[in-house]
Amino acid sequence: MKKYLSIVSFILFFITLIGVITFYSDTGMYKREFAIFFIWILPSIGLVLAIVGKKGFIRVAGLVGNILILIFTAVIPFVVTTFFLEPTIRHKMSQEMVKNISA
Repeated sequence: MKKYLSIVSFILFFITLIGVITFYSDTGMYKREFAIFFIWILPSIGLVLAIVGKKGFIRVAGLVGNILILIFTAVIPFVVTTFFLEPTIRHKMSQEMVKNISA
């Protein structure tokens, strides 16, 4: 049973990789609403399955792949927008958001 969990984790990694590539290349067949599905949910499920799965190459590949996708699509953008955006840009962005909401 654990072997199948590792295989499913590896398959989820490839599905996520294809989804992220098509999303960022903007040739996507997917709507923007599916980005959260490909960026957070599928890699998180794949990560949990890889942790529980049977030890071997497929487990390591699924584990590393899902971790890398989470880092590059969720963690790095969050850190950059939170800590490295200039305060004036952040202030302008928040003003534009308020204008869009009130309009």
